Amino acid sequence: MNWAGEAGAIERIVGSLTGFMKTERPPQMFLDGLRNWSEAAGGGVPAWVTVEFVVRVKERMRSLQGEWKALPFGQGMTLTFPRTPRSERAARTGETFRRSRRSASGRFRTVGT
Repeated sequence: MNWAGEAGAIERIVGSLTGFMKTERPPQMFLDGLRNWSEAAGGGVPAWVTVEFVVRVKERMRSLQGEWKALPFGQGMTLTFPRTPRSERAARTGETFRRSRRSASGRFRTVGT
């Protein structure tokens, strides 16, 4: 995989966070490992990736996983996100985003545009 540029940095962060969510390790340990990996790949860690950020992401993911597990089979789950410049533009212009719903097989399928 090409880990170059901004997309590569985001992939490193998301991939690492995905595994980290399953542990009880302290956030600083995650950041240290991410820095080591990023530096070895010739990059760095964005300034916004802080201990506080990792704690917030972990809390949000745990909450979402609990909500997901509590859903009856075949039901959809709606995710809400804080307002951003992109979501403000969408509210003004009617722009839509792709959404997914869990199918009976457990896989996600697109339900919107």
